[in-house]
Amino acid sequence: MIPAQKVIFISPHLDDAVLSCYPMICSCLEQGIPVEIWTIMAGIPSDKTAFSYSAQRISMFDPVGYVQRRQREDLEVGKALGVCVRHFNFTDAIYRTDPSKHPLYPELCDIFHQVDFRDLYLANRIYEALSPMLTADDMVVAPSAICGHVDHILTRLACEMLPMEILFYDEFPYTVQRHSPVPPEVQSEWVRVVRLYASQMRLLFPGNTLQDLISIHQPAWSPHPRIHPLIPRKLHLIWIGDSSMSPDAQKNHKTWVRLMGTAWQIRLWTNDDLHNGQFSSEVLNCIQIARHGMQKADILRYQILSKEGGWYFDLDFEPMQSIEPLALLLSREELILCHEEESRTDKISNGFFACSAGNTYISAIAAAVLTQPLNTGGLDVGHIVNNTGPFFFNTMLTHATAFFLPTRLLYPVTFSEIISEQQHVLEFGFARHKWHNRYRDNKALYFDVEDKPDQPRAGDSLPAGNASIMVFCFVRDEYQLLKHWIPYHADLVGIENIMIIDHGSNEETKSLIEGFTSMGLRVYDAGSFPFTEKEMVLSRVMGRFKHYRFLVPMDSDEFLCLHTEDGMDCSKMGILKAFDALPCRPVVFKMGTFEVCNNPDADYEDPLMEMTTFHFFPPETTEVFSTAAHSKSFFPGSHFISTDAGNHHGFIHDNEGDFHTRIALAHFHTRGYRHFFSKHAQADLTMGVTDLEEYIRLKYNCWHWIERKLAIDNG
Repeated sequence: MIPAQKVIFISPHLDDAVLSCYPMICSCLEQGIPVEIWTIMAGIPSDKTAFSYSAQRISMFDPVGYVQRRQREDLEVGKALGVCVRHFNFTDAIYRTDPSKHPLYPELCDIFHQVDFRDLYLANRIYEALSPMLTADDMVVAPSAICGHVDHILTRLACEMLPMEILFYDEFPYTVQRHSPVPPEVQSEWVRVVRLYASQMRLLFPGNTLQDLISIHQPAWSPHPRIHPLIPRKLHLIWIGDSSMSPDAQKNHKTWVRLMGTAWQIRLWTNDDLHNGQFSSEVLNCIQIARHGMQKADILRYQILSKEGGWYFDLDFEPMQSIEPLALLLSREELILCHEEESRTDKISNGFFACSAGNTYISAIAAAVLTQPLNTGGLDVGHIVNNTGPFFFNTMLTHATAFFLPTRLLYPVTFSEIISEQQHVLEFGFARHKWHNRYRDNKALYFDVEDKPDQPRAGDSLPAGNASIMVFCFVRDEYQLLKHWIPYHADLVGIENIMIIDHGSNEETKSLIEGFTSMGLRVYDAGSFPFTEKEMVLSRVMGRFKHYRFLVPMDSDEFLCLHTEDGMDCSKMGILKAFDALPCRPVVFKMGTFEVCNNPDADYEDPLMEMTTFHFFPPETTEVFSTAAHSKSFFPGSHFISTDAGNHHGFIHDNEGDFHTRIALAHFHTRGYRHFFSKHAQADLTMGVTDLEEYIRLKYNCWHWIERKLAIDNG
């Protein structure tokens, strides 16, 4: 006798339970135990769905009518068996679409073994539908998902979340157990009932093989081992430092506790946990030395996850649903990461990661972070990012073996989209990173709020010919350069095709810039944002001008020119022809650099002297051109994603690689010895570096400035 008040067979589709469990259903009924069959993917698809050809063909080119027919067949089977049948409103995988209304599984082979992560949220929805309808006395019999069908996998994951013992059945005819078959009379009735699913016979049993397969198959249910992930069910959150926990962080903590239930251990780490019972004196000493909470939290997260394993989230992630389906689906993974931006493999988030206890890579990070330079002065976000934060995290994981979650699961709104007014689809996300409000509130930092995204402004005219060039210059207090830089490039590309991004210049420089705005110069005020955010600000501004053929980011000490056999060529016609001749392909265009100021004893009042007077370097001085490394980049507008702080690298869609051009930059990095000295003398203090030689050895951000500073100190 089965010790249950009721036995519920969970069927992914409108036939699976009867196909796989007919003898067990009959056994329960013979014992007088009520039986119910609950079919999960029984919903009728919308007739407005963009069905794939495979879905149309399987559904005999009438998906709505086909599912209605299948529902009627299932009700007829339930009536013939004397069991209660319940249909849930989730649709079959072949009918489900992504947020853009494209089929998630366009081909029949796509529905096996690989769940689309945009579909994984259904495991939570199925669990939420099942859970309130079950009692402690019910026995649940669920599919083992051994067949690999995505609907069976999602159903299995949802049933795994139920807090009761579950029996599992292997799905027939995907699996055939060649043991002692059921008696012939049972076989005969089984075949008769299965044939009531007439719409499925040709698909499931081509060649009329139903009788032959049942004659050799022995169905069974068994207490399959539950899924036990290698990464423990621990969720770690951190709030340490001097500031009190924000209301949003408190809310997110409470939401995680509510969503994850009693099966998970939710641990909020605070200042109270910073004692010898939890961490070594070396760890505690580093946390004490670090001045700011974000760096303290950086150090702490690596120590915790290395020791205990589990899942880590920054408290500015807003929980959207339980991450249990992720843990179950990725149960064999030992390190799970996520990129902050799609198409950006250099932006691994350290605000989220998950690992097994003692994971090799996270343990190495936990040890290495204790040797990093710490921020002991003012709040230098760049220093923290480089030495303990995301940049350090990325560097340490360059060769790691890990599973990367799709970005949208945790970053439905990426940094490059935070200003966009578009509505993002959040249903399939598990958490949402909330970018700092200042980014969203200060739209002028990124673009003219009167502009429409990615469109020319009213009255804009593009340069004549095919070479549509938009030049960008990120400046601060560069009056001596800008008074030459703006007219030079205005003559080259047109002043309306120049964008100055002002990062807090003094009044003299601001007055100069304002004098050119009446002539058509574009200006964005970047305010007093940290310089470490230059690449994000610049990338966002450039992204507003994708209708231009070329986007050329520069600094105010860089002037466009050409590299020729004779040296430098600064003729307007030659430069424009060189742009015009470039291919219309998704490549990153590379430029070499002329280091113009090569006389340490002279100071340049006019940085254009070499360019406007001589127009080229004579052959004996061509070694000043860095031909060995075309280190600077510009981009095709239609494919642009982002640039970096120095415009050395960048990211574009469908990248075919680098394309070396004849276009070059005349670089007036220093204008004589006194200027060189003034730019480098205080480099270590500016960057908050303590161990200078170690900083240089590890080649951290702007390490070459520190190296030059040491050279000055040493005479």
